Amino acid sequence: MQEKVVQPAKDAFDKAVTTAQNIVATAENKYEEVKTEIKQKWGDTKQWVQTKVEETKKNIKRQWENTKQAISTAWISTTQKINESLHDVYDYHGPVNPPSGVTGQLWLAMPGVSSSTPYDYILKHYYVNQQPMMGQQLWPSPNECVTAATIQNAIMMQDILAAKFGIPAIPHIDLPTFAAKFDALGPRNWVARPPADVPIIGGMLSPKQAERVLNAHGEWLRENYGCGYTARLTWGNTPDDLISNLQNGYPTSIHISQQVDILKPDGSFKDYRALFGGVPHTFSLAGYDATTDTWKIIDPAGFYKDLPTAKLMGLWGRQFIGYPPRFAMTTLISDATCAQSITTVTPTVTPSTPTGTSIPSQTVQPRR
Repeated sequence: MQEKVVQPAKDAFDKAVTTAQNIVATAENKYEEVKTEIKQKWGDTKQWVQTKVEETKKNIKRQWENTKQAISTAWISTTQKINESLHDVYDYHGPVNPPSGVTGQLWLAMPGVSSSTPYDYILKHYYVNQQPMMGQQLWPSPNECVTAATIQNAIMMQDILAAKFGIPAIPHIDLPTFAAKFDALGPRNWVARPPADVPIIGGMLSPKQAERVLNAHGEWLRENYGCGYTARLTWGNTPDDLISNLQNGYPTSIHISQQVDILKPDGSFKDYRALFGGVPHTFSLAGYDATTDTWKIIDPAGFYKDLPTAKLMGLWGRQFIGYPPRFAMTTLISDATCAQSITTVTPTVTPSTPTGTSIPSQTVQPRR
């Protein structure tokens, strides 16, 4: 009887336990499934978030790069416009015409010049380096172009007068010797051309002061040898005027300005001289080749040698504040006659102002 009562109860209990175990197992399985699903979804969500973050970062970076490029392009455009606005002010914008009525080659008629290599002869005998080596050191001033061109023209004229009128040949003088003698004449010369070792402005001789120096030299020749020359600084000239000087045998300095930018593309300053019209420079004229429309230059800096008319006009016609007006040149015109009242003199160096003294050059590149 007892077994009949206990056994069913036990079976019911076991069944309940089994059911409970099944429920627990099912719950555990469901939990694991949910857990796995949540983990999977979290992983997917995390990956999606990471992907979106990377995409956003790339988009932001790309947009920043585009913005920087746009800013850079705009800034470059602005700097170009600033540079171009200065060029528009100072550049020459007129016609460019080669000289008329010239055929073949035309050279400055220097005594002894070779018909086969006239340019080489003129360079060899009359080129004056504006920044020569002094032992192991370079000449202290890069501003000597007008000084060197002045010497070039003066010694050419000395040789022209010697050949034309038979006055004694005067030794050529180089830049260091000229500068030393010029500086030795004291403060009045220092105002015209500060000594080479003065910072920034050392060696700067203006075309107007060079005209005075040359006229003083011409007068010194006249007083001591009976004949000299006159230097004339003029502007508004044309290529035909240069041709006329070559045909007449007149040594000539050409005063130019070289284009530079005030700003670099990044907006930083490049060359302050752009505010004044560029980089001024002066060189002498040796000849003209009509077959190639090329002007032959004696450049104290050694930078220019052959200049087409278009290039010359661009340089010559560009205005520099502090130089004479556009198309300026200094022409040396020899006296028509010679008194031949020759005396024996030791050449000295011309002062910048009144009469007296001499320039009698030669060295062999830099530029102002």
